[in-house]
Amino acid sequence: MNTSTAVIGFPSVYIQGPNALQQLRVQLHQSLNAQHALVVTDPVVAHLFEAPSAAGEPDVSLQVLHFSGECTGAEVQRLCRLSHQPAPQAVVGAGGGKALDVAKAVSLQLNLPLMIVPTAASSDAPTSRLIALYDEQHRIVAVPTLRRNPDVVLVDTGVIARAPRRLLVAGIGDAITKRHEVSRALEAGVVNYCGGKGTGLSLLLAEQAYNTLRRDAVGALEAQARGEPDAAFERVVEAAVLYSGLAFESGGLCIAHGLLRGLTAQAETQQALHGELVAYGLLIQLRAFEHDESEIEDLMHFYREIGLPTRCQDIGLPVPDASQALELAERTMTAPYVAAWSPRLQASHIAQALLTHEQRAA
Repeated sequence: MNTSTAVIGFPSVYIQGPNALQQLRVQLHQSLNAQHALVVTDPVVAHLFEAPSAAGEPDVSLQVLHFSGECTGAEVQRLCRLSHQPAPQAVVGAGGGKALDVAKAVSLQLNLPLMIVPTAASSDAPTSRLIALYDEQHRIVAVPTLRRNPDVVLVDTGVIARAPRRLLVAGIGDAITKRHEVSRALEAGVVNYCGGKGTGLSLLLAEQAYNTLRRDAVGALEAQARGEPDAAFERVVEAAVLYSGLAFESGGLCIAHGLLRGLTAQAETQQALHGELVAYGLLIQLRAFEHDESEIEDLMHFYREIGLPTRCQDIGLPVPDASQALELAERTMTAPYVAAWSPRLQASHIAQALLTHEQRAA
């Protein structure tokens, strides 16, 4: 593809609201023309897909396979081998981020259309064509891509409202970074995840996501505590899943996500969620690009209000010394979208930003 051409990708159908899951078989039948579907799901939510067709629903059979917990090549092959007659005509991925990724990989392997059903708004992966593959030590080893974005994304906010609070907070953390990451990616002229130039719409979506989250996050978390999605909850889920996903894929990323390459290599961070790590990474990005201290303090106040990390110790990592900070920064610079800033931005700048942040945030 000509990388000077602006490109943006979308799911074919995006559906969100309470009881949206009731449209599962309808969408499989109408949008994907499937009578038999393979459902790859986290075991904790498998019961949502094990009931037979209800009266008035299309007669679509579902073969439910439980995801083992890590999106590895071996797990993808295991699930593909378990698919049986009648041969599936579509794949449904249901659950958290890794379950969705492994379902994407299965659909790619089997060359089948894909429906994504997130059961928590813990990241913006549902709308994306990207697949994060890990090794047995929980490290990202490859990021293959689907041929196109998921065909259907079905977001049942009634289900998401019953997920743990921490997952929604992590989704907010993942999405809050996009305003600054997309802006920097467009400035650097990096190729987006659709293979072309970033779009202006991606920045508008990132800005909308940021503004929505700053305005409605607290109210949405209160609604989740009640287990009852309200208007604020719907807006936050839409921002965290749809706006953020479209923004990063058609815009690009920067240090906040690049820092994952260093942070996830540390055993101490293995219990931290993706959104928690990149939210912390955004603070380092702002310091590396020398944003005003008042802006960083304002963002940290928001983080503390909803429960996002502001310091290394909040993600399980001891405060690094100078050599450890430089090692983290050097890993960060291996991300192509961060390396695009070289020579204006060096590993030493990121390392110093991390050390400065830890000193001021203590």
